[in-house]
Amino acid sequence: MRGLTARGTVRRPRATVPWHLWVVAVLVLGLHVGGIWDYVSLLGPDRAYVEAQGWGEAGVQYFTDYPVTLRLLWTVVLLAGTAAPILMLARSRRAAPFALLAAVVQVVLMAITLGFLGRWEALGPGTAAWDAGVAAVNLAVWAYCRTLTERAVLT
Repeated sequence: MRGLTARGTVRRPRATVPWHLWVVAVLVLGLHVGGIWDYVSLLGPDRAYVEAQGWGEAGVQYFTDYPVTLRLLWTVVLLAGTAAPILMLARSRRAAPFALLAAVVQVVLMAITLGFLGRWEALGPGTAAWDAGVAAVNLAVWAYCRTLTERAVLT
């Protein structure tokens, strides 16, 4: 039976969890956990890790001088991007705003670093493509979460 919530709105029954929610959440969580590993390794910077990426001395210098404000933006991307799939697994509709926040801040960070910090020159086009892919994944997760919320999977 449908009851009223404390706010007087009709409570809809929760839909069953589709199998793909688990797949998407685990993959996106893995992406962001990998991003946390990069964050820790690059902001040191761990010279061996930077060189293993193929960036050489230009990459070491780029991350040695990485501004604090951009570190904060990168932190927001990682925290919001990690929170979104965890909230998906908890079946919370709050996953959508976290995924959107991660995507928007990622785009802002890309614009700043590509436009003003010489990221393309220091790290190459492959890194820029990867960054754009992360933003696209977060945007897709946002749209996916909105759909799941409309279907009462996330409540």
